[in-house]
Amino acid sequence: MKKVNGKELSARGVAGISLVFMLTGMFFILLGLGVIPADDESFNAPRWVVRLSGMVFFIGGLMIWNGNNSALNDLLGGVLVLIFGVIGAWVALNGDAADFSGGIPLIGKENNVILSRIMFGTGSVICLIISLYAFRIFFRKWKDPDL
Repeated sequence: MKKVNGKELSARGVAGISLVFMLTGMFFILLGLGVIPADDESFNAPRWVVRLSGMVFFIGGLMIWNGNNSALNDLLGGVLVLIFGVIGAWVALNGDAADFSGGIPLIGKENNVILSRIMFGTGSVICLIISLYAFRIFFRKWKDPDL
């Protein structure tokens, strides 16, 4: 039994939650591949970004299914955070300025777009560093399974 929020969850419950995440991921992967039809105008990002977003859900489901303290989860976690970084980098470099909202009042829309790009880019670099750390942990455990 695994604990979720201090409550024990049965193997069936873990499988159910995992399946929901993996099916959600598969939906977006298939949508991004064009297997599930959708107009390109309905996307605010390229289809490869939609596929990567689906992979985030799918990998998350695999990690739940796999459980804690596994070298495989270190690898999957590294891939998951790397995908976040790639998506953030795409937003920072190619995101449409009209799609950025919020920001700091009184500094103007252009400056808020620049600030948004800097924040997404910084987050992307942080994700890259975290993913490299997760890969390092995975390879250490792979070389020495007793860790």
